[in-house]
Amino acid sequence: MTQRPLHILFIGSVIPDTPEYRTAAFSRAGNLAQQGLLAGLDGAGADITVLAFQPVPAFPRSPRWWVSGQRLPGPGRREQRLVAFINVPYLKQVSLACALLIQCWRQIQRGVPQVLMSYNVNTFTSAPLLLLSRLLRLPYVPVVYDVDVPGATVPDGPLQRLEYRWAARVLPLLPAAITGTALIGRELMPGRPTLVVEGGLGPAQQAYAPAPRTSGTTFDVVFAGALETYNGVDVLLDAMTWLPTHVRLHVAGQGGLRAAVEAAAASDDRVVYHGLLDMDGLRGLYARGDLLVNHRSDERLDSRYVFPSKLIEYLASGLPVVSTRFRSLPEEYLPFLEVLSDESPRALAAGIERVMAALPAARMKARQAQEFVRTHKSWAFQGRRILSFLETVVL
Repeated sequence: MTQRPLHILFIGSVIPDTPEYRTAAFSRAGNLAQQGLLAGLDGAGADITVLAFQPVPAFPRSPRWWVSGQRLPGPGRREQRLVAFINVPYLKQVSLACALLIQCWRQIQRGVPQVLMSYNVNTFTSAPLLLLSRLLRLPYVPVVYDVDVPGATVPDGPLQRLEYRWAARVLPLLPAAITGTALIGRELMPGRPTLVVEGGLGPAQQAYAPAPRTSGTTFDVVFAGALETYNGVDVLLDAMTWLPTHVRLHVAGQGGLRAAVEAAAASDDRVVYHGLLDMDGLRGLYARGDLLVNHRSDERLDSRYVFPSKLIEYLASGLPVVSTRFRSLPEEYLPFLEVLSDESPRALAAGIERVMAALPAARMKARQAQEFVRTHKSWAFQGRRILSFLETVVL
């Protein structure tokens, strides 16, 4: 252990989860991951300075061509600033890289950090840190949760291909990384030390745990997340045709399949669409649920480099969870899930019916899952693991 708190300079996109900061580019999963990571490191004793940018769709998808910077209050020992940038395609990335480089340099003048970190390795965040790392001989250790594969997790456009090639070239040059899946380390950073931290559980997510339900005239299935094909939202809707009439499907979130969900809710009173919910809304939705569905697709998404952090939140709820067995799913999760045989609507319906038929046993498994994630996946626990890993890199 070092004699003084480890000083970390962190670049990310973490913002307050309040209406004034939420845009179409806002990802609650990514924001929660960064908030939890920073809180865990802070609680473990690190000294953290945060430079961040607000996720905003580029002009003209957003009417804002300029996004102002500001200073934000940080909990614990954290200091946080949002940088300003030009919100026009391509100029956006260049202006962000310049702004982050300038602000990083100003922070370094106030006190040289021992570790440079970023959330993912986008060109505009990792390029400034890579330059500073080389100039000042400081270790740069990113947290890599998203390596988007063009044509799979993102469109196959020139900017997306550039970002993927950049990540593939930069990661092998770095001394170490915290990764969201084991395959990121094995395939993109062979021979480099990595620590797999697929996500974590924050205090707000632990508060999602509902009181146990003892009776009800309906069996309520819940999905909360991005309304996209890779999350099997269309499969969920199709599975309803195989399920008994007392089963209800509750869907919350936003995304490309929102119109399909709204149409299903309009034509079938067993389907309920709740829109994009805040923390209190999610807590209420989970409280009325009997079962949660995590249908991350391996057939429609190259999921090697993606772990659905929502799964940790699901397990923390204390409700039974039905899930696909996607490639990035660690073996340690399997005992706590009702794993589907395949990704078809019929297999999903069969998985839900198995839980319904053995509900006491499923609820006992759910309580064991809740204890597992609270003990081994809390951000307090993960923060201590990450800090110990960073100290080995520094030393």
